[in-house]
Formats: sequence, C-alpha cells, structure tokens
Amino acid sequence: MQQIRIVDEATPVPGTAQMRLGLSGTPDQTWIAGLRHLAAASAEGQALELRVEGHTIVFTCAERAQLPARRRLIGSLVDQVNAQEVS
Repeated sequence: MQQIRIVDEATPVPGTAQMRLGLSGTPDQTWIAGLRHLAAASAEGQALELRVEGHTIVFTCAERAQLPARRRLIGSLVDQVNAQEVS
C-alpha cells in the first residue's frame, strides 16, 4: 500500500516541452499502472502524456499558462491512485 505525494513545484525539462514533478518516493509498478489507467480515462489526462521516471512524474506542458491546470489534474490523479491503494 503505497502513498505517494508530490513534493515540489514543477520544473522544466531543458530543451523539451515537458515538466517534471518530484514524488515522495519511487512508486511500484502497480501504483504507476493505476496512474496511467486514470490518465488514459480522459482527454485531459491523455494530453499530459505522463510517465514516471524513478521518483518523478514527467508530463507535457508546452505553455506555462497550462501549468496550474495540469498540476491540479496530476495532483487529483495521484490522490485517486492513493485512494485506490487504500481500498
């Protein structure tokens, strides 16, 4: 039962249209699969093109104006995965 949290602000991945969020730990494959499944369930989630690399989430965010909404969406997805892990 993993409870992963986002622990910092989004930082850009140099030379790309991607951003990175640090996580409180390295999630296991079950947690990652849950996150991918939830992201794939909506057009907004699919637009994130998110992936997990170690203890970070990398996602697409070409325009800084999109960042607050994308950060909230990722936070919501993380919360949903954590809730599934508990039940």
